[in-house]
Amino acid sequence: MVDALITPELVALGDSIFHGQVAGAICWSCHGADARGTLTIAPNLTDSVWLHNDGSYRAIAATIAAGVSKPKESSSPMPQGGGVPLSQDQLRAVAAYVYVLSHPDVAVSRK
Repeated sequence: MVDALITPELVALGDSIFHGQVAGAICWSCHGADARGTLTIAPNLTDSVWLHNDGSYRAIAATIAAGVSKPKESSSPMPQGGGVPLSQDQLRAVAAYVYVLSHPDVAVSRK
């Protein structure tokens, strides 16, 4: 069950990475500080529309890791790891943050 993998601490770390406070990531610069996308640069990450994967936690993590070389609707490709060398833990954290944004009904595990 994916919910068991996602903890409040993991989501908080992902939020910090997404917003550039950790790891030098700049996800927010293309996806927007609210993750709702920026015109034609990058898609909204808060809705249920997934252009490059099925919206599952694992698929989101895989997309972040691999990047998006040929975006379907955006003008800019997303480099692997969003353009920074994320550790596996950091990658999982960003994926957890994005997953929770787009799945508000997910119960975050409290270990």
